[in-house]
Amino acid sequence: MKRVLFSLSLLLCTLFAFAQEEERAFYPIDWKQMDEVVKSNPDSVRTIVKRWGNVTLDKTLTYPERQLAFYGITYLSNNNKVQLLLMKAHESLKTKDYDHALNLTKEALEENPLSLEGNKMMADIIRIALKDSTKISPFTPEDCEYYGNMMFRIMNTIATTGYGSEEYPFAVTMVSDEYIFNGIYLEIETGSQYLLGKSYPCDKFDVKEKSNYFSADEIYFDITRVFEIRRQ
Repeated sequence: MKRVLFSLSLLLCTLFAFAQEEERAFYPIDWKQMDEVVKSNPDSVRTIVKRWGNVTLDKTLTYPERQLAFYGITYLSNNNKVQLLLMKAHESLKTKDYDHALNLTKEALEENPLSLEGNKMMADIIRIALKDSTKISPFTPEDCEYYGNMMFRIMNTIATTGYGSEEYPFAVTMVSDEYIFNGIYLEIETGSQYLLGKSYPCDKFDVKEKSNYFSADEIYFDITRVFEIRRQ
């Protein structure tokens, strides 16, 4: 086991190229090496995912390990199934069928516990349940807080992949990650969205309303993994 962990640490060192700009460190992702690391160490990736999901954040997790968990779990799960379940959950929310939405979201998170959209939806559903005075909620405020914390752990990790610039875009695994990250984490309002055909697939948004957390006129996302998942 120690040899496996040692090998994983060496791979992590080569997987994430450390860069620094404006006094903030970030770790751009090499998708080819990410694929190789996950395929050679699937059980280690799953172990990190479980540590990530602890109620109290495991502060010994490094950002490269958190990146390996968030991006790596998409190589070990059926992501198109996750997206389909969450789409159906959205439809159930629109018709106020909260129980069905809850079950669909739970199933999605069983497939991928680190789905940003799935954790956000679970937090939203629990918040609705807690406000419903006509029913006894099976949830507690701590449950809502847990999924909210999971959301911010994921968004903090996305933030370590770049600056949102054309040269250093943020990396995502689903298109919905972009909208949640923009609106909740960066607190910006975006306008038109463009797909750019560069050396890697990239989404560009015009920034209509800036914030204290992002002040550029445009924001960019590396959607390499989004396209890979679509081809699965």
